[in-house]
Amino acid sequence: GIAEGGSMITATRLRGIIQNNPAIALDIIRSSLDTPRKQQILDIILQSPLTVSILHVVSQLINNPLVPQTFFVSFVDKTLKALDAIKGSSHQVCAWHAVEE
Repeated sequence: GIAEGGSMITATRLRGIIQNNPAIALDIIRSSLDTPRKQQILDIILQSPLTVSILHVVSQLINNPLVPQTFFVSFVDKTLKALDAIKGSSHQVCAWHAVEE
């Protein structure tokens, strides 16, 4: 996990905070960016499911010089793949409904 004020924060806990309280998550993320935990935190964000909250958090980090450009490249790549998967599954549903009727 990640030390947060002496206590450890796990990937699951950070994802929960991102979902339920993006503002607090951003404080935790920003405070970790100039520590050795930075890459671990960014990896947790990259491995999180795509949600409105995660998009909000990442959008708030775009102008932060401590976040490497490679992180955003990876995040956009992952997001586009996720959207393709969503599009693909909705096309299958539509095609399936057409057959049913």
